[in-house]
Amino acid sequence: HLFRTLSFIEHHQLRGSGNTILDIGAASRETAVWFSEVFPTHQIQAFEPVLTSFEKAQKKAEKRKNILVHHLALTNENGETTIHVSDDTFSSSIIPI
Repeated sequence: HLFRTLSFIEHHQLRGSGNTILDIGAASRETAVWFSEVFPTHQIQAFEPVLTSFEKAQKKAEKRKNILVHHLALTNENGETTIHVSDDTFSSSIIPI
């Protein structure tokens, strides 16, 4: 998906715009690192609600000053909810699975 992301950025001429990139669902840990390398002057805000994935993402990002990992999910509502963790953490969801 990183190739599609870069293609989108280039197609819409977004490379020079803004200074913050959001990585929503940072379970893979690679996306934030990739953004950090491709956009070294940008601040990467990564969000990961699954604790084990958050801890791995945080460890992977600790040597990169432009990545900040948040242990939370993003949704259109305020409050707390349950995250349903699947065997494949990339498929975990607040929607029952």
